[in-house]
Amino acid sequence: MPSHAFVDLGEYRLCLMTAGQGTPLVILEAGAGDASTTWQGIFQAVAQFTQVMAYDRAGLGQSDAAPRPRTAWQLTDDLQKLLRLVQLEGPYVLVGHSLGALLSRLYAQRYPQDVAGLVLIDGPHPEQGSRFASALTATGYH
Repeated sequence: MPSHAFVDLGEYRLCLMTAGQGTPLVILEAGAGDASTTWQGIFQAVAQFTQVMAYDRAGLGQSDAAPRPRTAWQLTDDLQKLLRLVQLEGPYVLVGHSLGALLSRLYAQRYPQDVAGLVLIDGPHPEQGSRFASALTATGYH
């Protein structure tokens, strides 16, 4: 049975859910606009063989809204702070979908010692923005 908790990061609280036992801890990072409930079936399956965690980023699901818009850097800081506050030890396997894939890659770049592996599902290419801009400019669209 999953365990729910609300963790105070200072200006707002994040809701997280954990289940299972074992290592490595698998962290499920949802796509843009999605709450942790998007992982419901996968969450239960992963909990059968190791510990799993899903959480709602600020302003999503059951988490409080942040007082200001968040950057990708701040979102990875939130995750790192959340993990430290609830004392969930790494290294972690990060599973990210869409925006969650981008955030997972950024987290692994910033905290490589905390990451054992990445599973990236339908994530953006690192140069996606500049490639789109270049393609649109080259075809005469502005």
